[in-house]
Amino acid sequence: MIPTTGGRLREPMAPIRTMVDLKHRGWCNPGEMLTHRLPFEEVQRAFEMYENQEDGIIKVVMTI
Repeated sequence: MIPTTGGRLREPMAPIRTMVDLKHRGWCNPGEMLTHRLPFEEVQRAFEMYENQEDGIIKVVMTI
């Protein structure tokens, strides 16, 4: 899981390590944050949905 801002971080893998650690401790299940699945062809739509906070979007899985 890479946060939307992850690409701008000095170390973009840090949030992933944090989420894995939280999952191992039983504090957080990142899978529960998944709200949408879209084909990769709709990547622009996914970004627009996130930007506009449409349809209760939190995390999207893009399928290829």
